[in-house]
Amino acid sequence: MTNSLIGLMRQTALVMKSTALITALSFAMLVTSPAAMAMRTATTSHHAQSGESNPEARLSALLEQIMHKFDALEAAHLAGQDTVAIVSELDHLQEQMIALDNDVMANFDAIEQKLKDKNLSETILKRHQDMVAHYQAHRARIIEQFKDKDISHWRWLLRTWWDRLLAWLGIEIEDIVDSPIRDVNPRQFKRSHQTFDPNNLPNKSMRPDKDNRPRKSIQDYQQAKLINTPANKVAELGDFSYDALAGASDPAYVAETDEVILTQRIKDQAQALNYDPVKIYHWVRNNVEWQPSWGAVQDAELTLDAQRGNAMDIASLTIALLRASQIPARYVHGTIEVSEAMFRNWAGGFTSIDAAVDFAASGGIPTAASIAGGKIAQVQIEHVWVEVAIDYFPTRGASNRDADAWVQMDPSYKQYQYLQGLDAGAISGIDTNQLAAEFLASGTTNEAEGWIQGFDPTILENALNEAQSSIENYITTNMTDPTVSDVIGGRKTIIQEYPVLPSSLPNRILVEGARYDKLPMQLQQRVTYSLGRDDLGQPINPTTFAYATLNNEKVTLSFRPATTDDEAALLALLPEGEVTDIGQLPQSIPSYLVIVIPELKVNGELKTSGQPMELGQELIFNTTIDFAGRTKNENY
Repeated sequence: MTNSLIGLMRQTALVMKSTALITALSFAMLVTSPAAMAMRTATTSHHAQSGESNPEARLSALLEQIMHKFDALEAAHLAGQDTVAIVSELDHLQEQMIALDNDVMANFDAIEQKLKDKNLSETILKRHQDMVAHYQAHRARIIEQFKDKDISHWRWLLRTWWDRLLAWLGIEIEDIVDSPIRDVNPRQFKRSHQTFDPNNLPNKSMRPDKDNRPRKSIQDYQQAKLINTPANKVAELGDFSYDALAGASDPAYVAETDEVILTQRIKDQAQALNYDPVKIYHWVRNNVEWQPSWGAVQDAELTLDAQRGNAMDIASLTIALLRASQIPARYVHGTIEVSEAMFRNWAGGFTSIDAAVDFAASGGIPTAASIAGGKIAQVQIEHVWVEVAIDYFPTRGASNRDADAWVQMDPSYKQYQYLQGLDAGAISGIDTNQLAAEFLASGTTNEAEGWIQGFDPTILENALNEAQSSIENYITTNMTDPTVSDVIGGRKTIIQEYPVLPSSLPNRILVEGARYDKLPMQLQQRVTYSLGRDDLGQPINPTTFAYATLNNEKVTLSFRPATTDDEAALLALLPEGEVTDIGQLPQSIPSYLVIVIPELKVNGELKTSGQPMELGQELIFNTTIDFAGRTKNENY
């Protein structure tokens, strides 16, 4: 059971293909000057040691040294130690800072001349001149006051210097304390990041929620706002007749949804099954494995490709194949009861019913046990199955001309045969105990000192080759069209294939809670993104997606120039002609010159935009994952 459980969990991980979230920073080499990058990473000392030619980078590295010396000066004062040597070092750093300041001003002049040579707009030129004026307004006074080595004055001085330098680089910061002598820690100005918490990850191990119990009545579903959709309508729909079946003519029952997308792959599969509801049901039931989790995470095509999914995913695939065949179909959400033995098999081949129930509950499925004689006799779970409008009487779907009934089918439910796989030792005739003894005898083992050496690896290699050859011969001689599960173990569906549809569901229905043309939010895993936060720390313009619409898709965060002036400024700062090597790109771009707008796209289609921001300014990218079947959202 343990091996089959591990195998099932591994298969589940394959189904839950994570969103291909590609953070494509369009101007990754350009958005920040090396100085800003130096302050946001732990490489400032590298810039200083490597002789980085950019004066802003060297100034940033020097400032880092000054901050460390200030810390040393403060510690010496508190300890009552002599500070002459430290003050002398600070004097030397001051001289370097003045020299670098001259280089910075020269660089300012070079940038302005380049902007003029490129005939950029007055808007861009004014940004540059305003930044120069802002820097110059504080430069002389700060350098003059630098001579004072008083501790309290140093606190104010370094705070001011940091703020001015960061402002010059276009980095917005907030005062941590209003006091002018606040503590200054250079690490707070580096790139922010969340503390890694291995116990709070979206893929963390889930535990059963004993309070997440299945609903037992229509009223329970209605109170949870799980109600029938859509309202009954009258409409014409192709050549198929719906006159005898109320509600079947609603176009919603053949429409696309987040999970039911009628792609070419879906249409091809429907055609391969002759657009036959009987064949569609049996094919999905016999070929798509059920995974005990809750909340739609895959669209129909991904479930078709993976050939596994939870109840919502499998229902979506079935409905997509039916709708691609122009056969109306809808979801049914209710509560069913499964016998103890059948549930153990269905959930993963468990020997313990308690473990099977906990495993399903850990996936978010509302679950409860029915006790008889002091033991679990039945398992009650919320479940999703399919209802299809077909010609049921008298052929039970074998002939489909005039729809006369909504017929229920549950392609998720099935029983499995659990395979142990081939016994390599028995087939090859290798005595594993003797093999181990021969291998140990080929080397030296010193248990007293705790070391081993000199073993002959060819002993194991020869045994492996012998076993492989024996197994290949066994498979060729004794097995016909073996599957991977037949060879290495696993499970395969016990096939059912009939010329008609089942007359009822295989398990007892306790309540049919609601019917939907599309899955409601409560049955979807959902992801919300926001680009930035407001002054109160709340996400700006959050945008929510059904997880199925992102799963296995490309989600891109990129940046575009906010205006034509910004685009012209960016292009002017780049080399002319085609860039064929990263070495052609400039080492830095003045971050204050270009305003960009962050954009979130899915497969290249724009979904939402953020607020305009300067190059180098940090963007807070917030992600909230809403797990169906759980009582709280998770934020990352």
